[in-house]
Order: sequence, then C-alpha cells, then structure tokens
Amino acid sequence: TPEQRAALGLEPGEGGPLTVVSGAGKGRVRYLGGPLGYEFGSFVRGLIDVARGDSGLSAESREKLAKVTAPVHIKVFFTPT
Repeated sequence: TPEQRAALGLEPGEGGPLTVVSGAGKGRVRYLGGPLGYEFGSFVRGLIDVARGDSGLSAESREKLAKVTAPVHIKVFFTPT
C-alpha cells in the first residue's frame, strides 16, 4: 500500500518489487527491483550479511563510520546486461 511504502522511506514514484531485510545490526537493507543476472548472487550475499549482522568492513572502516552523526541515504543503481 502507499502507506507501507511511505513508512519504508520510498519516494512516491519508486515502484517495482521490493524486499526489505532487517537483521542483527542497526538499519535495514532495501532492495528495489528484481535481482536479475549476476545481481542475484549479490542479493543472496546481502541476505547472508544482514542475517549475520556482519558487513565485512575492516575495524578501521568501522571506526571512521562510527564518527558519522548525520543520517546517510545511499542508493546503488545497476543495469542488468
């Protein structure tokens, strides 16, 4: 429903299949669209990482990210080929 999509932070024009994964850590991962081609492996790996609560980041990267105080919204786009 539009209300559910808004609660997930989706823009009104964002459409298509949606998967939301929440795991042991903070935050959540939203996958908008179908995991096609080579992206299916990335999708499955993302599910495993979220379930484990392990991003695979080094201790140095975790320290640097811990200093970020403002909310961050990252979008990654791909084109199946």
